[in-house]
Amino acid sequence: MDARRPTDQWTDIEAVRGPERLICEAKGRTSDPGIDCDTAYGQLLRRMTDPAPGVRYGLVVPSSALKAALRVPGWVRSLVRVTVYEVTEDGSVVRHAD
Repeated sequence: MDARRPTDQWTDIEAVRGPERLICEAKGRTSDPGIDCDTAYGQLLRRMTDPAPGVRYGLVVPSSALKAALRVPGWVRSLVRVTVYEVTEDGSVVRHAD
């Protein structure tokens, strides 16, 4: 996928590959990752304006917030096409399946 300037001015990350689009909300290290992840899910829900099957959404969090990001059950994340991406301490990105 190729990163590009997001279509929506409030989107943190947008990537496109052919007919596929990935729209992501990114959160950093904070004192309350639970609230930040809850906020991020709400922000993603507001950005869900395209019902096309090739459009997916992502929540990008540091390892310290992963537990909070995964509190939303996998079956729910699957229904709303949200994938959680963990950024590890060494900068690697890990995709957490629905």
